[in-house]
Amino acid sequence: MKYSQFSNGIGISDEDNSYFSRLINIDIHTKPGKAQCSLALEDIDGGGIVTSLPTCSMVASNGDTFIGAGTKIYKISGGTETLVHTSTQGAVLGLGEHQSYIYYSTATKLGRQTVLLASSEASWSSQNDSWATFTNAKAYKPMQWVNQILCIGDGNYIAIVDENGIFNANALDILERDVITALMDTNDNLTMGTFVNSAVHQANTYLWDTYSPSWSSSDLTQERGVNMFFRLDGYWYAQIGQIGNIYQWTGQRMLLYTRLRDGDSTVVTGINPYGCSAMNNLTLISTNRGIFSIGKADARLGLASVIEYVHSAGQGVEAGCLEAVGSNFYAGWKLSADYGIDKISSTDYATAIIETPIKYGKSQDLKIGYNSVPTSATITAKIANDDGALTSHTMIQDDEDLREYRNVNGINCKSNTKAELTLTPNPSTPTSPIVINVIEIK
Repeated sequence: MKYSQFSNGIGISDEDNSYFSRLINIDIHTKPGKAQCSLALEDIDGGGIVTSLPTCSMVASNGDTFIGAGTKIYKISGGTETLVHTSTQGAVLGLGEHQSYIYYSTATKLGRQTVLLASSEASWSSQNDSWATFTNAKAYKPMQWVNQILCIGDGNYIAIVDENGIFNANALDILERDVITALMDTNDNLTMGTFVNSAVHQANTYLWDTYSPSWSSSDLTQERGVNMFFRLDGYWYAQIGQIGNIYQWTGQRMLLYTRLRDGDSTVVTGINPYGCSAMNNLTLISTNRGIFSIGKADARLGLASVIEYVHSAGQGVEAGCLEAVGSNFYAGWKLSADYGIDKISSTDYATAIIETPIKYGKSQDLKIGYNSVPTSATITAKIANDDGALTSHTMIQDDEDLREYRNVNGINCKSNTKAELTLTPNPSTPTSPIVINVIEIK
């Protein structure tokens, strides 16, 4: 069985031989049909400035990035991170721009600062932390600019700052028990995702035209909360619930599309309205297992998901906000008592993992065809036979084909086999990726 269908990404099960079981720190889009190591992530917060999980973010119209973490607001300009403000009204829960102002929400107040002064003041002194007051003191305050107004989720209310800069604390109210967790602009309509509580497997999604007294449509999903919305390949999607399920939003119905997967490890997802972004026509979603990319390199291909990046702290983090900026992004995370904001390294590649699906039937050999293995970079392999554990196997250069490795030990399985490859760039100068063409189990 030959596995070269890297452009299909990760499959929904180990039995689907058209996909892979795991693709970690793998780039399948730069060279379609091949798999190569992704660039590594590095923490820009080397000085420990960030002291809470970064949960909300925005790129201002002047190009500066602002990130909210606990009560702090940080500015990132030219890749340099600085603390510019500490809110007097509690944790910053949302960020957005409207009419030359940066707005930031806490549980009870809406603050604002001009874009010009937000960037020019090293420590803000011209802001107003209590510019407006919300009706509901809830833990989620997502923002979305749509149809010339800034919309803010406030419990079961939508508060707005209109085209004249006037605040309305209750432009729309939805079902009383629903708490708005995520917002999205859908063709000049506002889509609202909701949450009841962690025990209730019901999440409503509403569509509103931004001016009528009530919403125009709604749909109930039997999951614990709408976590985020995103646009992908011309359609609207939502990540809903706690096990990585992705739904397509038609404007009237939520339709189950796929599930984020990392082999046998659970992809844990939660409410994180700022936890996705888009870069180079790929949707990026931050999770505890890493940052998934979803997309395709050509119209003839299907949409594919891979874990293209792993946070600098490794897998198992609590994922925060994710904001694409130019050819890079900033990704917040928490691990135990450590916090960080990652960006993509400009030079260094990450160690990557490829795990094949299960091949049924007898097998005797593993071969790896590659396009490029830089000096001092290594490819190592583990093989699982007959439902056993993955164990290391020695690989050597194939004498007949200098573009292949083959295993020395032999497989000798009776019923089923799967392989896991680890691609390790040169540890001293990891500036070139390993590129894989095909994996063969025969």
